Amino acid sequence: MQLPKHSAKCCSRIMLKLCAAPGCGKEEWMRSMQKYCKFHMIAANRIRARKDNTVKGNNVEIKHNFKDVTTVLRSCGTCGHDYIVTLHPRVTVYPGHCEKHRNPHQRAEYARLKRQVVGVSL
Repeated sequence: MQLPKHSAKCCSRIMLKLCAAPGCGKEEWMRSMQKYCKFHMIAANRIRARKDNTVKGNNVEIKHNFKDVTTVLRSCGTCGHDYIVTLHPRVTVYPGHCEKHRNPHQRAEYARLKRQVVGVSL
């Protein structure tokens, strides 16, 4: 038979504690296991930490307020050719390169070939 880790006595111990919600700091009588005051016990009243929405890698952030799907012509960051990007509502991160240069290996290969061509022509 397994015994419970916490006895009922442990959880029912009432003490004066600070609310753990950021910026609250209320001092309230709560059980030893409680973390939040009565207001912040409701999950909707707690401030949630937002995800970091920084653009990573070789993507481009295009902020827009379009309600419908729209297509936009952009130039590739590697070769300069134009490619089509489809903008969707509530989406802000899009690729910064054309289909030929989306992955890093293809971009490095393009740069290597371009250096060889420039080196030969000089």
